[in-house]
Amino acid sequence: MLSKKISVLLLGLAIIAVAGLAQAQELAAPNWEDDFPRLTGRTIRLKWEKVAGAEGYNIYRDGELAGKTGKTEIPAEGEEVDTRYTPPASYSDSGAQVGDNHYTIAAVAGGVEGPRSAERSITLEQMKARTTSDLLVNLSFLVFLVASLVYAAYNLLKKADIKKNVGYAASALMLAGILMMTVAILLRWRDAGRAPFSNMYESLILFAWSIALVYLVLELVYKIRVAGVIAAVLAVVSIAAASFFDTTIEALMPALQSNWLAWHVLTCFIGYAAFAVSAGASLLYLYLKFTGKASKLAGSKDAGAGTTSGEILKAMQSFNYEAVRFGFLFLGVGIITGAVWANEAWGTYWSWDPKETWSLITWIIYAILIHFKYVSGRFGVKDLNTFNAVCSIIGFIAVIFTYFGVNFVLSGLHSYA
Repeated sequence: MLSKKISVLLLGLAIIAVAGLAQAQELAAPNWEDDFPRLTGRTIRLKWEKVAGAEGYNIYRDGELAGKTGKTEIPAEGEEVDTRYTPPASYSDSGAQVGDNHYTIAAVAGGVEGPRSAERSITLEQMKARTTSDLLVNLSFLVFLVASLVYAAYNLLKKADIKKNVGYAASALMLAGILMMTVAILLRWRDAGRAPFSNMYESLILFAWSIALVYLVLELVYKIRVAGVIAAVLAVVSIAAASFFDTTIEALMPALQSNWLAWHVLTCFIGYAAFAVSAGASLLYLYLKFTGKASKLAGSKDAGAGTTSGEILKAMQSFNYEAVRFGFLFLGVGIITGAVWANEAWGTYWSWDPKETWSLITWIIYAILIHFKYVSGRFGVKDLNTFNAVCSIIGFIAVIFTYFGVNFVLSGLHSYA
């Protein structure tokens, strides 16, 4: 009885295979549509004429299977879903490499592939020419430079009315720079066909954008502009540093080809930016505290009109602490997303790679800063504001080493980043 069932099953499978083969033999080789394949941004777009009876298509790049298109449900009129299927006759190949890419396609029916199309090729070249994105980055450099001067003037002015208007102008310039850089990043994203956060040039541009954005958010929330000059200068320095690196848009190496790239890098750099703003505010805090020049800021509405030097210093320290808390949260999320990505790419959540280790060290330093706000009396810390400022600066030194030092001094899994 069992052998009869097996025989019937094998006979059924054979009939299905023969039917599929017969159906596939009736398929024609797909024909390429005019102007395809072509390059859109950094993604090769393929398009062909539909083949009657096809249930899908196999796409081959340089003789190897690069992708497939499957069945797509098409709703009929008056019905939510019909049983008819129309396979898409197009494909976007984000896995194409710099150089010549040769493509053929074949229709599929009944699980069997029909004849392949004629070969078409497209050359993917490195994008070395200056783009609109580069131009906007250069313009934002000038805007942030002017913003730093206006913020400096704001800090030196004493008349409340003039000071207020200058403060608004400085904030408007900072916002204009952020908008320019946002458009620049989005344009480069379009041109690259991926999140533009994969090399030193792109990361420094992201760092400048993050610093300006985080600072402006904190300024709007806490109404303190005295640290604006520090944030603007940091953005200028970051863009200037980016100019020393190659702006070429290149294809991602396999280890970076993941949707986690954008989430991991973006959250980490927002955290880095908050720590940069905090370190800048801490330097200004220590300068004002130990030189006795805080009185020059008196009369600022943002710091409290008519306040004493001590109150202005307290306002600066509040700004610093909130920046640290903001950055601490985002760095924590960045470490978590990085661990998930590492498990996907390397099969382990944590491998004690130098960058992973230094990210954890940085996170712990800022955890100590936040923790001491609540337990400072138990450890003999009498001046918590000064302790926080010093700790913030030490933490940012750790950030800089995590960002730059690990890449250029230590070798590891993150050496390409």
